[in-house]
Amino acid sequence: MDYSGRLMAAGVTHSFFARFMTLILGTMCFALLTGCTSTGHVSERKSDSPTDPSKPVSQARLPRPMSNEPLITANVIHRVFRIKYGQQGGSAFSIDVEGKQYLVTAKHVLAQLLGKNHIEIFANGNWNKLPVELVGHAPDADITVFAADCRLTPSELPLEPTSEGLAYSQEVFFLGFPYDILSTYIFEGEGYPPPLVKKAIVSSFVNGNVFLLDGNNNPGFSGGPVVFTKAGQTDLKVAGVISGYKAVPEPIFAGDQKTQFVYQYNTGIIVAYYIHHAMALIRKNPIGFKLN
Repeated sequence: MDYSGRLMAAGVTHSFFARFMTLILGTMCFALLTGCTSTGHVSERKSDSPTDPSKPVSQARLPRPMSNEPLITANVIHRVFRIKYGQQGGSAFSIDVEGKQYLVTAKHVLAQLLGKNHIEIFANGNWNKLPVELVGHAPDADITVFAADCRLTPSELPLEPTSEGLAYSQEVFFLGFPYDILSTYIFEGEGYPPPLVKKAIVSSFVNGNVFLLDGNNNPGFSGGPVVFTKAGQTDLKVAGVISGYKAVPEPIFAGDQKTQFVYQYNTGIIVAYYIHHAMALIRKNPIGFKLN
């Protein structure tokens, strides 16, 4: 059947479709007028604030999604930070291992960090110096682990560092601070801004070091966590660290004419390194901040 045939076939049910859509729109209008959300509750939810550690993050007065898909929870967002060292900036996140807290980022963000030093961390609208000590740079992965001289995330918000159960083609989240974009929210008391959240799918398992995601990554997400839920579970786990995205040179045209210039095209292929590289560094040099 050609395209005209398909259009004609679609037109056969047009009158039914119009009546059906009128019914749906009428139901939606009634719900809006009565102040109800898709869950049947009044949309104003004072307890559902970004600073409530027991609730998924969403703004007050926004309805809940109708599906049961996983949402980013406080044990993830309270662990992601905007950092910089010299002129190089990116994202980092905290994990707790055997009663000690560590910070993980991409190695290219802190490539020059050695021994005891300090980085800068963004809080309360400003860059603040944070004394740190290098745990190690992964020799075969774009991962660095370091330890701060204080606790950055409450220990009652655990986040398991493991990629076990990560499945081919499943959806994941990744978080970070691209393009200096900041939320108008800050976490009360701590002053840290919540990170941006994006979704991707697991596109390929390349080898024991790298897995690839299909999504739209941007500069600034480097060092951020990739989190997922294992099949049959609801708690989020951190599987890896964002390294960057695959870029390829594409020509620039002036009208129909190809010029000598090129630009780096974002293919949508995201490179992430497994979290076990960070765990290996921690086991080798367990100098994290003691939580108790």
